[in-house]
Amino acid sequence: MNLIEKQESLERAIELIRPAPEIGVDVEADSLYHYFEKICLIQMNPADIPIVVDPLNGLDLSPLMEQLGGKLLIFHGADYDLRLLRKDFGFVPYRIFDTMKAAQLLGFENIGLASLVEKYFGVHLSKSSQKLDWSERPLKKCMLDYAARDVIYLPELKDRLEKELLALGRLHWLTESCEQIVASAMANTEAADPDREWRFKGTSALSGKTLALARVLWYWREAEAKKMNRPAFKVIGNQTMVELASLAAHLPNEEVFKRVNLPRTFVGRRLAELRKVLNEGRDYLPARWPMDKCKGKNHPQRETNPAVIERLREIRDLKSRQNLIEPSLLASRAALLEVAVRKPRDLETMRALRCLMKWQIGILGEAFLEVLWDSKR
Repeated sequence: MNLIEKQESLERAIELIRPAPEIGVDVEADSLYHYFEKICLIQMNPADIPIVVDPLNGLDLSPLMEQLGGKLLIFHGADYDLRLLRKDFGFVPYRIFDTMKAAQLLGFENIGLASLVEKYFGVHLSKSSQKLDWSERPLKKCMLDYAARDVIYLPELKDRLEKELLALGRLHWLTESCEQIVASAMANTEAADPDREWRFKGTSALSGKTLALARVLWYWREAEAKKMNRPAFKVIGNQTMVELASLAAHLPNEEVFKRVNLPRTFVGRRLAELRKVLNEGRDYLPARWPMDKCKGKNHPQRETNPAVIERLREIRDLKSRQNLIEPSLLASRAALLEVAVRKPRDLETMRALRCLMKWQIGILGEAFLEVLWDSKR
């Protein structure tokens, strides 16, 4: 394993990378410890030589990014890594192979890298360093060993999975899915939708004043997390915020705080600010309450027939069982709603919606059209 901490070492590493047509890649970040997350290590495996680059050493990584931009890159769970690489270095990939997505499309139940490495190579990968703070320096030997092991098996794993997909006639499923992963990761996410950015797990069941309270709590938590440069979940958890919002809509703060188990850090200034935030949320008039459900611009719920959506879901679930893959891989709930609302007249129009990939439409399209244009409905 080569640890790259100096520019001269990086230049030598790039010479190893240059002739390789494909490279296994992984990154380690510090999102479990900091609000402003960043890439702390970049691991690569060209020609079975693990290379670990330390970007926190002030290296100019533009020559490396240029080289990687022309290769087939093999990731396990590419979406998060690609988003960080774009954010930190402006990186745009040429083509990727996502081994986790490949395992999903093969219908595997266990899709983690450790499970796949054990399945195909009989090797147990320890995950003991997975949740360490990768921004800490100096790097421990166990951290470097862990980082290198995460890319050692990717090229051969890709070859094994590719053969199985090809045998099942599903390789084009993966190709299109990887293209979608890249497009999603490269999309501009800076202009956040103000009605969607604050929606966190648990808020879909809330409404009215309770939902307004959940919203002000989220914005307060974000501000607090930024101030501390700590992950938002380490300020206060989603479930606790749902409990606070639900109780505060009907009870005074004193009674709320008796019933909710707040983190130990909620004393002094932080507790006073929480009181203020809850009072502000209570004072919102109904005109300032958010919508009860997070509806996209193209999802006018009032125009949908629940029976149609349910029938589309039944078809999707049947087809997923026939293909031995998870239903959500075949069509997400949002995609079902989009199809039901837009009601495409033919397969070409359905493809133009861009909510389903070509391979998904190949499996579902005709059956969906029959449901949408059943004259008895």
